[in-house]
Amino acid sequence: MRLRSHLSFIILFIYTSICSAQYVVDNAVQWYNRTDDDTRHYVYEMGKDLPKEKTAIVLHGGWGAEHSYLIEPLEPISKDYRLVLYDQRGSLRTPAPDSTITITRLVKDLDDLRQSLELDKVTLVAHSAGNHLAYAYLNEHPERVNSLILISPILPVPFGNKAEKELLDEVWPEGDFEKTSKDIRNFKINALELAKQRALKEGIIPDSLAQVPANEIDFYNIGNDKQRTLAWRIFFSAVNSCSAKDWKDMRGGIVFHDQSVAKAITGHASYAEEAQKFWTSLKNYEGPVHVLIGTCDFVDIGPKIWPRVVDKLEDGHIKIIQNAGHNAWLGNETEFQNTLKSVLDTQLK
Repeated sequence: MRLRSHLSFIILFIYTSICSAQYVVDNAVQWYNRTDDDTRHYVYEMGKDLPKEKTAIVLHGGWGAEHSYLIEPLEPISKDYRLVLYDQRGSLRTPAPDSTITITRLVKDLDDLRQSLELDKVTLVAHSAGNHLAYAYLNEHPERVNSLILISPILPVPFGNKAEKELLDEVWPEGDFEKTSKDIRNFKINALELAKQRALKEGIIPDSLAQVPANEIDFYNIGNDKQRTLAWRIFFSAVNSCSAKDWKDMRGGIVFHDQSVAKAITGHASYAEEAQKFWTSLKNYEGPVHVLIGTCDFVDIGPKIWPRVVDKLEDGHIKIIQNAGHNAWLGNETEFQNTLKSVLDTQLK
């Protein structure tokens, strides 16, 4: 009787956990893809019963973030396409020794997943810094890439003003790099002010902060634990959308991102070496490259740079999503989903 009771409790606990999770969808299967160094990559495969010809691998942002924030906006699309998401090496559900977290190893991990899915060529859907992994994979295996779908993409150069200015000089020689950089800084300052006003309105931060400049407020250390979490979510929403009004739709939290992963990847010598090749690899690629970017994405407000980057590509296309920021589905989810689906329709026939 005691064993039966314990089993009932375990079953009830598992069932309750699954049902209460906001990210579980009926057509998904979760599994682990094991690599040759015994790292187990957590995989969340939506549209699991669709044929492999309808498959795209989705690369989450970060570095050091995880995949679950993409499930809800992508779930409607998984009715027609098999979307394979996974936590990259070192991210939340895929722990790995720090010494193995390099851009070179992440490229190999991605190719291991491609092989496990039995795909000769792969369509990559990448968000934010996940695009740097897509560029690195393209550089290493151009013959294995069917197409690239770049959502809110980071520019295909190493991080830093010098590399970004060199790219801007090439694709937009008449452009004003200093003004572009200032626009980004001003956007982030304005986003902080929006976050402050929203947090005041919601009663999450005290009225005593009303006259404090937003950039002097530490959104990570306000009030009690609940207030800190909600304040962070408002701040993150303001930066990654056109306003802070959709902050309650912002998923995840601080612990869903591990900055040490980003430091491990960008701090390794292989990253600088690989990143120098991103732009050349992208220019030399003859397959389709689709860029989806919002009008107020802080990586390229307008956008102004990416349309000119796309013009330099052999088969480049750009879709600009109105009233959307870096998380391009926040505030305009339907347009984002329709746009992404229309692109997949052209690539995975």
